[in-house]
Parts: sequence; structure tokens; C-alpha cells
Amino acid sequence: MILVTGGTRSGKSTLAERLAADYGGRVLYVATAEPGDDEMRLRIERHQAGRPPEWGTLAAPRDAVSALRDAEGEWDTVLFDCLTLYTTNLMLEQEADSPDPEVVLADSMHGLADYLSEHWLHCVVVTNEVGSGIVPVHRLSRLFRDLQGRVNQLFARKADEVYLCVSGIPLKIKGPGSPWPTLPETDGPIPLWPVS
Repeated sequence: MILVTGGTRSGKSTLAERLAADYGGRVLYVATAEPGDDEMRLRIERHQAGRPPEWGTLAAPRDAVSALRDAEGEWDTVLFDCLTLYTTNLMLEQEADSPDPEVVLADSMHGLADYLSEHWLHCVVVTNEVGSGIVPVHRLSRLFRDLQGRVNQLFARKADEVYLCVSGIPLKIKGPGSPWPTLPETDGPIPLWPVS
């Protein structure tokens, strides 16, 4: 599994698409965005238009593991874009239905990370770095920022390679050829809670 992270418009999706294409074979693009308004619908259409026509598309804004299980064997590579929108979708859903959405989300995100890393030989996951700005004013925004940071850590530990995109320039920060040492893996499951 390869994780591609960075800020908004940093070149993440471009790099992820190149990495997925480099694997060769049949590529399945897992789309997590939902067209909630005209602006988002236009963004989605632009993303679709820029992808190779032979790639498949699987809309999975929630419950991606179930959707991907149905696609196993038909595709060689999964491009999951993006983990940030997926986390948002699940968080908003749980916020309305659960008194403790963080615990439910921890199980879901561990399940997704385990599934992608164990069931797909080639998988590229895109996510956003969300913790470099100011502390959000609203409780839900702070919850999202903290959750996404921990989700990113979880996926980075599971990933074989991690790239950080800055102004369109990819920096390899984990994996063969990286100048950075890899931290030792922890024993057992990686906790998302409590906040550290």
C-alpha cells in the first residue's frame, strides 16, 4: 500500500494516478466524494475527465470494504481518493446517530486499513494533511482534525511507502529510497484513542 498525503492542491491526486498507472493492469478508482452541490459536482466531473477511460470507477462514500469485496478479482490496483472525504462522510453520519462517534469510526478506519493492506497487492490511498493550520473554532471541526490526523498515522504505519506532496513536488518519506528512518512497528493494533 502507498499513502499519498499533502495539503490542498499540492499534487496528491496527480501523483497517486501516476503511481497507480505505473503498476499497470486494471485500475479501479474508488471515489469517496458526493455531489452535494454544483461546485462539488463540477469538481467530480473534472476528476473523472482526467482519468484514463479504461479505468473503472467505484463510488464508495461509505462502507468501502463491502463495495471493494464485490470487486475483488476484477481489478489489479485500487486507487482510493480520498481518505479525508471518506472520514468526513463517516464522521457526519456517526455524529447524528451515535453518542460516541469516535469509537465507531476507529473500528471502521482500522477495518479499512487492514483490508486494503491485506487484500490488494497494489493500492494507492490519497489523504490530506489537515493539522498544519490554526485550531478550529467549532467542536466538530476540532474533532475532525484530530480524527483525520490519527487516521493518517494509522494508514502511514500500514503503508509500505508514504509520499508527501508540497507545491506539486513529491517527497518520499517512507519506503525504499527514503532518507528518513522508519519507526519500528508497534505490537498489536494501532490505537486511535486517546488523543496524544
